[in-house]
Amino acid sequence: MKHRIPLCIALLSGLVGCSSDAPPEDASAPADAAPAEEPSAITGFLTLDGTPAITLCGSGEELPVDGPAMPDLLELHGSLAPGDEPMEGIFVDVLGTIRERPRGPEVDALEVRRAAWEGGGCGDPERGLVYSASGTEPFWSLTVLDETLTWRTPEAERTMTHGGPYRMDRGGWRVDGVADEGTSLVARFYPEPCRNAMSGAWFHMTVEVELDGTRYEGCAWSAS
Repeated sequence: MKHRIPLCIALLSGLVGCSSDAPPEDASAPADAAPAEEPSAITGFLTLDGTPAITLCGSGEELPVDGPAMPDLLELHGSLAPGDEPMEGIFVDVLGTIRERPRGPEVDALEVRRAAWEGGGCGDPERGLVYSASGTEPFWSLTVLDETLTWRTPEAERTMTHGGPYRMDRGGWRVDGVADEGTSLVARFYPEPCRNAMSGAWFHMTVEVELDGTRYEGCAWSAS
């Protein structure tokens, strides 16, 4: 890159001043430029009838969708929708933003977190939710909040405190739960795609849980 040379004015034997035609370092950014919008969870039902669109949970507004996650969304719609009709909607939970375009607002989908034909829903996540996980044979679920976690099966429910999550050396996150009676639970979350064995629902994480000497495997998603 060529550097601009300052233009100096010489008077007799000394330099008395210099000026430069180089622009200020921050001249390329408008003074009133708004900060980039942080990605957030966007949930709704994806249809492919004409332009791919997501009908948003809550408002019911239908917005066109595009972005880096589109190939994944198209593949998931093809595998989860039971028929061949593009108007069939699948539930999706994507990390993204809603951007204003000349033709109106549009979902910019950056990452898919969940997708399902059955089992998805528009309910708001539990307050303080960090991870939600589940598995089959036997059926179980694990809910990790900011300070506590709850393990549920058809027969029982246990709530424990935890100090995590924290990163593991091999990647992913670990949460250690401890109950008053000394029972411990270890959950390891990995950023690897997972499918529910019964419903076919898709999640962006896998989980391994160790409890009472038994190891469980399942699918999970991160709410943060």
